[in-house]
Amino acid sequence: MLFILLGVLAYAQPEDSVTYHGVDELWWDYSRYWDEEYETSLSAFRTSQGSYDMFYWFQHYDGKVELPCLSFFNLRYTYHGRYNFEEQVVQHRVEPIFKIYKDFSVHAVIAPFYEKRYDEIGGGLSYRPSTRNWIYVYGIMQGFDHNNSMRHILPGPDKDPYEILPYRFEIDGRSELPWMKARLHAELGTHSRQYLDWPDSSWEVWERDHDRSIVSGRLEFQPLKDVWVGSKAYWKREREHTLWAEKDSVIADTLHHRWIEPYIAWSPTERLELIVQHRIWRFDRGRDFLHYRRDFNVFSIKGLWRPADFLVLHAGYQRQWRYRYVDGEPIDEVWNIPHQISRLVFNGEFRFKSGLMFTIKEGIKANEFAKTFHRFHAHTSVHIYIPLGFVNEVGNESKGGDEYDE
Repeated sequence: MLFILLGVLAYAQPEDSVTYHGVDELWWDYSRYWDEEYETSLSAFRTSQGSYDMFYWFQHYDGKVELPCLSFFNLRYTYHGRYNFEEQVVQHRVEPIFKIYKDFSVHAVIAPFYEKRYDEIGGGLSYRPSTRNWIYVYGIMQGFDHNNSMRHILPGPDKDPYEILPYRFEIDGRSELPWMKARLHAELGTHSRQYLDWPDSSWEVWERDHDRSIVSGRLEFQPLKDVWVGSKAYWKREREHTLWAEKDSVIADTLHHRWIEPYIAWSPTERLELIVQHRIWRFDRGRDFLHYRRDFNVFSIKGLWRPADFLVLHAGYQRQWRYRYVDGEPIDEVWNIPHQISRLVFNGEFRFKSGLMFTIKEGIKANEFAKTFHRFHAHTSVHIYIPLGFVNEVGNESKGGDEYDE
């Protein structure tokens, strides 16, 4: 019993050992300007990469290419990559797009994976009057090739077919008015059921239920000239329940991850901007033997100055408050990390005429004055944005039509 108690009290998520995890997550997000540039482009690539600790980098990749082939047909390819403590995911997705009436189109979706059992297939509809206003709706069958890929595998630990396949419904949209901007992405997963086909071993036979849903978005308004007020938000729920009937044993794991981030941005001139943001963030993990909770409050204030057309300099201050609980009781921080951490941030952002953008960010310790000069470095981050507008120009030339409107 003592060992079980010690194990519960020592429970931690892998990222808990990262001192600046809260402020880093805020820092690694793309700026409002970068989000707008990427969202309103038909073809572009961007990446955000930041130092977790001495061993790992956070990495995020987004890429998309849409090639106009015929007056009624476009071919779209998207790439998403995420590497962090919570997940390591790479997704390639190909979408033949057929225009059916004016701004309405029908989509086919194919997403191949290295392991064929994870392949996805589906379809969707879209309404896109412009690249600043659009909505896509998809229905995706996940793991459709899972059962087929193991047809010749004998019953055993590697044969885990689905009784009920997982499906995912996606909504992706953007809307813009002179005084308002909105962005929404939702992935609503259905209940799936899987089992281990190994009848010769009652010790290993199990049945598993699973579902996963994610919603993220941004909404902002312009109540006054040169002032934008808004908020970002994120919500994720993932549930898994595994039953070993012969052992009368259950393993349950439910993850709730959500945050809301209100902000205000003020631009008194074309070359100056002040941004204040605050993220209220909760991470819940309910398992069959404990309930873990982590609460973050992350504050950031940053000033931007554009001394030249190609250069934007950032300087600011960040502070995070972090508290962790197991079964409602507060627990000690990993490695005696303080509950409150502060740092200064200095960024150099380059915006070239070609549309290429590059940002390097450096953090400076600001918790204790003496330690700042003893060892001042507090993580580095790099962002890259590459426009791929030439793809659309090539497509328009090949189909012999007018220039495709971005």
